[in-house]
Amino acid sequence: MVSLSDWLKKIVIFVFLDNQQINHIKFKGKRNPFLFLEKVKSIGMDLSKSDKKVARELIEKGLETEFEEGLSEFADIIADWQSGKTSIKDSYYGLFKSVAEFDKHIGRRYDRMTGSNYFWIVLQLFVDKKIPLSEMDRFAPDVQMRFRFLMDKHED
Repeated sequence: MVSLSDWLKKIVIFVFLDNQQINHIKFKGKRNPFLFLEKVKSIGMDLSKSDKKVARELIEKGLETEFEEGLSEFADIIADWQSGKTSIKDSYYGLFKSVAEFDKHIGRRYDRMTGSNYFWIVLQLFVDKKIPLSEMDRFAPDVQMRFRFLMDKHED
C-alpha cells in the first residue's frame, strides 16, 4: 500500500480507461476527478479486509437509500396521473423514462462490484450524500484521509 504522504504528494493521477488510453486528472486544474470514476480500473485504492466489510455495509445502506428515492419518484409520477394532473400517455412515458434512467444509474454504479471498486463506490455515495459523512469514521485512518482528500478536491 502506498504511504499517505507519497499519495498526497502526487499532483496527477493516472486513470486507465478501457485498457487503451490514459487520462491525466490534474487536481490543481479545473478538471473534476469524479468524471472518470465509472471507468476506473485501478489507481491503488485497496482496502483491508475489515475496511471492505464496512464498505459492503455502507454500499448496502446507500443502495437502499437510492431505491427509496427512486420509488418515491415513481410514486410521484403515478400520483400525478391518479389526481388527473397528467394524461395517461404522459404519465406512462414519464414513468418509463424515469425507471430506465434510474436503472441505468444503478447499473453504472453497482454492476461489476468487486473489492477493488468498493473505495470508489463508497466515495460516490459520500459525495452524493446517500450515506452520512459520520460513517467515514468506521474506516481505518489512512482510508478516511484518502476519502477526505478526494472529497476536498471534488468541492474545488
